[in-house]
This record gives sequence, structure tokens and C-alpha cells, in this order.
Amino acid sequence: MADILYVYPQTVRVSFTNIAEQHIKQLRRCFTVDTLDIKQTYLVDKHYPIIVTHPIFWAFTHQSPIMLDLRLRELERLYKHCDMLIGFDVADSDRIAPFCAELLNEYYRSVIVPSNASKDAYIKSGVQIPIHVIPHGVDDRLLNTKPVLDKVYNFNLRLAHLYKHDKQYKYVLFFLWHSYYRKGADIVLKAMQLVQKQYPNVILLLKTGELADYYVKAFRKVKHIAIKGWLSHDELAFLYMISDVVVVPSRG
Repeated sequence: MADILYVYPQTVRVSFTNIAEQHIKQLRRCFTVDTLDIKQTYLVDKHYPIIVTHPIFWAFTHQSPIMLDLRLRELERLYKHCDMLIGFDVADSDRIAPFCAELLNEYYRSVIVPSNASKDAYIKSGVQIPIHVIPHGVDDRLLNTKPVLDKVYNFNLRLAHLYKHDKQYKYVLFFLWHSYYRKGADIVLKAMQLVQKQYPNVILLLKTGELADYYVKAFRKVKHIAIKGWLSHDELAFLYMISDVVVVPSRG
């Protein structure tokens, strides 16, 4: 029997997926680890010393009372199939909802967050279980990649590379997968409007997911190139290489 069952998003790749896979890689140096998609918790049919859910609130809360009830039943199922339930999540502001704090206190033995700011938010919100800080690392596959055009298959990324050389563009890179206001997209929009009035060759590289945030359309007001979809490590390294500035004005 494995020491740990690590439950995280697999079918749908999100940022949690990348972080979880790096955690699993490190855990397997010392423990045996089974994995399961976080949408398939109904498949758990044996007992584990430790079950880790990564994340917590995205998977086990919902605005709909019916969906919330179903998700809490799945959390209860995991709780009964382990000696210790540990969670990983983040804080998007200086507080989490009272219900989320109650959920942690009732079901989890401890929680892991990526920053001291998140830890402070949990404490202020009434979380009473141990809170451990493990910062997000940098994937060594990204650090060890040598960006080359031959490994870039994203059309708009290749186009941005062409324009950089042919039109002498300067690029400001901004990631917006979701949460327009929380990610500070309004700040970037205002800043780019001011910058482009004086420097028309400064272009926004707008990195989005396949299903872009609804408010991405606001960026029609500025010159930009949208880079959509999931990029390989080679493509991501290439994106950083052609960028001149990266902005991260997140509010949480």
C-alpha cells in the first residue's frame, strides 16, 4: 500500500497541476505515492495513511447548494479513507471565507500554502490547524531549456518573434488566465494606454488560456498579441526570451 494518495487536477490542466506534479516528484524521493484526478475521488476504495488534496476550495466548495452538498460528500469520503488529510491551497486576498476556514478546521490535519501572506490570511480568517509555507519552485525543465524557434508551434508566438525582428517591437508580457480584477488587468490596461501614446512600438503580449477571461476583450483598446493555450516548456521559455518586460500587478 502506498504511503500517500495525492489528489490533484489531471484531466483539466491548470496551474495547480504543475505545482502538484513537482510536489509529487519530491515526495517520491522518500515515500510511495499514488495519484488520482481530483474529479474522481469516488474511486477511492482503500485506506491511506495520508491523503493530500491539491487544491481544496476549488474542488470541494461551490456556489450551488446542491453541488456544494455533493462535493462535501466527496471530501467526507476522503476523510474517512485516511489517517490524515492534508491540503494545499492559496489565498487570493487578505482573508478567506468563514466557511472555508471552518472546512479546514473540521476535515484537515494541516494545510500548506505558498507564501507567508497566504498564511497570515488563513490565520486572520480563523484557521486553527497547523499552516506550513512551501513556496512555489521553478521547474528545472524550464531553466534547462534552450529556447529555439524550431521547437515553437504556437502560431501567434512565432508571429510575435517575427514582428520583434521585422518591426523592432518591444514586448510587455502579462499572464491573464482568469480573474481580471484580481490579477490587476485593469492596471496593465491603463499603463499600456499611457505607454503606447509615447512609445507605439511597445506591444502587450497577452498570455491567456484556451478559454480566455471574459474581460480580455477590454484589451482591444491597446495594441497586443494574444498567445493562447497551453505552451510546452520550450515554448514558455521562448515566450520569456522574446519579452522585454514581465508585469505581475496581482492584487492577491
